[in-house]
Amino acid sequence: MALVCSLLPALPSRAQTDPVVSGRVTVTPSTAPRLINVDADAKVCGSRRAAAEVEVSPQGGLANAVVSIEEPPANDVQGIPLEAEVRQEGCTFAPHVVLLAPGGVIRFVNRDPIAHQIRVVGTAGTSVAAMQKTNVVMSKAFDAPGEFPVRCDIHQWMSAWAVVVKHRYYAITDADGRFSITVAPGKYRVRIWHEQLGILRGELVTGRAGTFTYAAPQVAVAPPAPSPAAAPAAVQASTAAPNNDLARKLLYLRELRDLGVLTQDEYRAKVDWLIGSVK
Repeated sequence: MALVCSLLPALPSRAQTDPVVSGRVTVTPSTAPRLINVDADAKVCGSRRAAAEVEVSPQGGLANAVVSIEEPPANDVQGIPLEAEVRQEGCTFAPHVVLLAPGGVIRFVNRDPIAHQIRVVGTAGTSVAAMQKTNVVMSKAFDAPGEFPVRCDIHQWMSAWAVVVKHRYYAITDADGRFSITVAPGKYRVRIWHEQLGILRGELVTGRAGTFTYAAPQVAVAPPAPSPAAAPAAVQASTAAPNNDLARKLLYLRELRDLGVLTQDEYRAKVDWLIGSVK
């Protein structure tokens, strides 16, 4: 992974006195998002969606990178959020990245007219998976620092991240890759984490904006979804022919049961709810 860190000229009167480290995270060359063909709930979600894992502005700024100070002042944990809300809206998780204190809770709210299957992977690989209907609120607590993925198992392009922080000196880059962190005057080592592009490290001085640059990833378009005709006969027989979305969801639930993720009772209850939700 390529790293370029440059410090831009600053006004002498502010160098070493402005209590902010700031800068911009970029990708070169600029890249377009990965496109995924929609294979479930196309009437609501559309026929093709852009994956949120790499979002780059026309000017090359990288959104949703997490910047933190590596050796912060000791015992400074004030101001870390203990609660955050992630919405499922327009077949997308928003916001894509949230910062949270250890022991903090994320509230997941489904604003879409369709169900989502949320999967949250926690500490030591533990995971929680649950079907979430419209306007239902679910909560998940995070105990230890780290970066934890959030997925929808029905809609493969939907993703988010819970970043549980060690201290308050963190920031998430905006749509053009810019960030700032309020600190005491001085020089700091910083760590930049991105879900797809990895980790960069460098130095920043208060009052002087820095630039950190990733090498662009290769972007691919997902292949078309397999035809629902390939689904097992038992699944096909349980659904009306025109309802391809329902067939895919039922097939997915069956796979979860076969893998041991769902018990037979849980599988049956979810199938009954899913079929009953079809108008």
